[in-house]
Amino acid sequence: MDQKTVTDHFSYDPLSGSFRRKKKTINGNPNPDGEAGWVEDQSVVSYRRVSFKGKRYFVHNLIWLYMTGFLPLRKVDHIDGEGLNNKWENLRLVDERRNMENKRRYANNKSGYVGVYYRKDKGVWHAQIGRSYLGSFASVEDALMARKKAERERNYHKNHGRVMGDKN
Repeated sequence: MDQKTVTDHFSYDPLSGSFRRKKKTINGNPNPDGEAGWVEDQSVVSYRRVSFKGKRYFVHNLIWLYMTGFLPLRKVDHIDGEGLNNKWENLRLVDERRNMENKRRYANNKSGYVGVYYRKDKGVWHAQIGRSYLGSFASVEDALMARKKAERERNYHKNHGRVMGDKN
């Protein structure tokens, strides 16, 4: 895939984030919103994907190619954590570590905090960040303090651990 192929077949509006096919597909464009591709849930966040010439692509990767001339070897991160917000100002190129630092909290998180969980069998709270164990604590507040301290020390993105829809 190259930039010319993408610009020949798709249009992109950097201000709205709209990514559309220039020509209808064989079966027409089934999307009522006119956007190319479909929405695919990826555990914590949803992204738009598109199929082109037998291959599947994340739309944000094709947008990067459209705008810069190259397919990213690293991750295209949605700064606000909204995987469907493909406005150019919301996209940045990051490594895997930085991408994970902007990750939302999983829906099945029971403590309410990323990296903080309760061990019922031990009767204590545990905190971790990435693969680093931060310790066990008597209260969720103490575990959270350890986690937040580690986030600050590692320069985690302010959006890390937000719940879907949070604007803080």
